[in-house]
Amino acid sequence: MSGFTGIINGLNATAQSIEVISNNVANASTIGFKSGSLTFGDQLMKALQAGEGGRISVATTDELVRHSFSAGALRATASDLDLAISGNGFFRVVADSASTDPMAVYTRAGQFSSDKQGNIVNSSGLFLTGFMPNAAGKGVTGDVGILRIPESPMQPQQTSTSSMSIYLDSRKSPVDAATVFSTADTTSYNDLTTQTVYDSSGSQHSLALYFRRTGNDAVDVYASLDGKFFDASGQPNGSTTTGGVVKSLKFKDGVNIEAAGTTTSLKGTVTTTDKTTSPLALALDLSSTLIKATPFSVSAATQNGYGLGQLTGITVDETGLLVGQYSNGETKVGGQVALATFNSPNGLTAVSSNAYQQTYSSGAPTLSAAAADGVGQIRSKNLEESNIDMAAELVNLMVQQRNFQANSQSFRTQDELLKNVINLS
Repeated sequence: MSGFTGIINGLNATAQSIEVISNNVANASTIGFKSGSLTFGDQLMKALQAGEGGRISVATTDELVRHSFSAGALRATASDLDLAISGNGFFRVVADSASTDPMAVYTRAGQFSSDKQGNIVNSSGLFLTGFMPNAAGKGVTGDVGILRIPESPMQPQQTSTSSMSIYLDSRKSPVDAATVFSTADTTSYNDLTTQTVYDSSGSQHSLALYFRRTGNDAVDVYASLDGKFFDASGQPNGSTTTGGVVKSLKFKDGVNIEAAGTTTSLKGTVTTTDKTTSPLALALDLSSTLIKATPFSVSAATQNGYGLGQLTGITVDETGLLVGQYSNGETKVGGQVALATFNSPNGLTAVSSNAYQQTYSSGAPTLSAAAADGVGQIRSKNLEESNIDMAAELVNLMVQQRNFQANSQSFRTQDELLKNVINLS
């Protein structure tokens, strides 16, 4: 009966191979699908076990579906949350908010969207994990959790620092010392610049700086907030036309001699949109100011306040950094996609057509940022198609059909031989 046993095993193995190939063909359009192939082989110890009558076993055992993790072609899309991996790595997704879920799933299918809570999920409702944003929303920590779209709206932030890099024109003559500074007299100062600052409610206010040359290498600075001037101590003096010198700049060879980052404290009061008053204190940095034979200009002006902002879009860069853009011109980091790599990806076990789980054979995953240490890059607005070669799969299917037919013919031949033996008896 060993002849029949071998033939039946051959038929079963061929049927399984046809099933695997048919599954490849059926998933040719599945995003992130990786082709599988059935490998055959007797384990040596099992093959040497005594079979019927002491003969070596002819059974085909331990059929194994081995997946090819070669890259599929990238297809461009319109969604910022459609992500593809160019190179090594898998997206890590989990079934619930416990980002440390030991049953985490790994996939190359990056067709993500956001749910009503702002969590980033795939079509199966599994949550994408990554490195969490820091408290300031300007970078990430090493903690792994569920990635979410940055919150909207972004709450306003009051201005507390202001920095300006200014070129003063050395060709302008110093103002006569007898001339009293006043906004009503444009000859009492040389130049003027303004900057928008914000109160705690996100309302805009105007900080004005007036520059008055008192000598070839000396410049006095006057300041007002919403037209109300400061005195020499940086406190409001109640005047809308004149104020005290809030800062005296000294230069050598056109360069400000004060240390970089030196600030002047200004403490004003502003009227908010609800007609109430609110304090607004800021540290003014003019240490980068230069005086050169060039027209007056502001080369850089920054301040750390902003108004209320609505989320207008998101981007994911090649490192997987998720950044939200807001209507107030600000940005906020929502986290960073973490890619998983394995020492032996062929050891992963498939749990669906394009998702896998770790096994003892695959080893534990290593989570890393994209585009670093041999890990692939993230391609936003792209999806990785299956790596199926349809022509090759159809040829393999025909070969296995012929193998099945050959095994069937062997079965009929064995049956005829058995009949002849029975008739002889």
